[in-house]
Amino acid sequence: YIIGLTIEGATNMTRKHFEDLVAIIVDNNLDEIAIQDIMRFCKRHNSRFDKATFMDRINKLRNQ
Repeated sequence: YIIGLTIEGATNMTRKHFEDLVAIIVDNNLDEIAIQDIMRFCKRHNSRFDKATFMDRINKLRNQ
């Protein structure tokens, strides 16, 4: 077993990454299935990812 294996230079996703993803989702009018897939990806890469906050931001940008 390999324990603690990391990729050099790898970091957790940050708020900036999430904001960029929200913009991509809104700009490309992605459907709910794609959004759910992206949110699962985000949660895997940052345990503090909050789906409700992410969806709130998407809805806010869509309604502008």
